Order: sequence, then C-alpha cells, then structure tokens
Amino acid sequence: MKKNTRTPDTGVHERYNGHSWIEVLYSREKLHRAVITRDQSDVYRVYNERRDDSDWEAWGTVLWAPMDKSLADTLDRARKIAREYLVATADGVAAEEDAS
Repeated sequence: MKKNTRTPDTGVHERYNGHSWIEVLYSREKLHRAVITRDQSDVYRVYNERRDDSDWEAWGTVLWAPMDKSLADTLDRARKIAREYLVATADGVAAEEDAS
C-alpha cells in the first residue's frame, strides 16, 4: 500500500561505502539534503542529493538522487560545505540552519 505522501523517510540512513553516518542537513522543503559521513581515516564526505519522486505514481517511492560529493578534513568544514550547497538550492537552507 502506498503512503499518502511524497516526502522521503528522513529516518532512513543509507549506506555510503561503509562510512559512518555523522549527520544530515535538509533544505527548507526537504527537496535537497547534504549527508556528512566519515571514513576510517577521519576524512569527511558531503554527499549532496535531491529528492526524486519520479517513481511515485508507479511504485509509491521517493528516493534521494546523488548530485555531487565533496571532501573535507574537519567536521566544521564539512558542515560549511553542506550549508553552502543547501543555500544554493531553490528552496534554500532549513530555518534551523539559517543562523549557523
């Protein structure tokens, strides 16, 4: 049975090449997100993704489509990269991130 929503499940943490999931930042309307991970060498990666609901009518699914990926040497730098990506999207950074 299809859920009556096109919003992706924000509680699901996908796997990113075995890296540890650190945090995720969303745009205002949750159309975009930036996932921050860390590998065993303490290198941070920021995965920029957009919401894709193109299969909604056929399958009732919403997924995150990859856009690009960045590397950072610190968590603070990774957060800055994530915010820069979200600010540049059509729906901007989420309100709780505006002050950061």
